[in-house]
Amino acid sequence: MPKRTSSFRDDLLADLADPREASNYLNAALEDSDEMFLVALRDVAEARQMAKVAESAGIARESVYRMLTVEGNPTYSNLLGILRAVGLKLAIRPEETSGRSRHRGRRALAAVSRRGSECAVAYPRQGRKEHPQREVKQRLEPLPDGRGSPRP
Repeated sequence: MPKRTSSFRDDLLADLADPREASNYLNAALEDSDEMFLVALRDVAEARQMAKVAESAGIARESVYRMLTVEGNPTYSNLLGILRAVGLKLAIRPEETSGRSRHRGRRALAAVSRRGSECAVAYPRQGRKEHPQREVKQRLEPLPDGRGSPRP
C-alpha cells in the first residue's frame, strides 16, 4: 500500500528552499528566542544542502552543525557567512512595543526644553522630510497651562 502522507520535515525543507519562506521562518523563530533562531537557521541550511552552505560560508560542515544548535554560539562573521550562503542578509529594524508607545514616528523626536520650572515640548514641523541623522529644526509649543513662553 502506498504512503499517503508526507513527512513534515521533508515538506518544511522543501518550503525553506524559497528565500521568502526562509526569511519569514527565521523572523518568527527570532521573535521566539535566540536559540530557536539558531535551530531555524540550521533547518534553512539543511534545505540548501549543509555541505554547500558550509563550503560557501568558508566553514567546516561539522562546525556549522555545532554552531546551529540550541547551545551554539556562532561568531558574527560565521553567522553572516551562513546567511549569505543561503541567500539572506541581516537587517535591523526598530523594536515594536505593545500598547501605546512613548515614541511615535517623527513626533518621537520631541525634546523637552526646561527653563526653571517651565517645560515645553518640541515637535518637528509637519510634512518635512528630514534626514534622521541631521538635527531637526523644531518649533516649540506653549505649555498647556499657558504660563511663560518656552525658549526657542
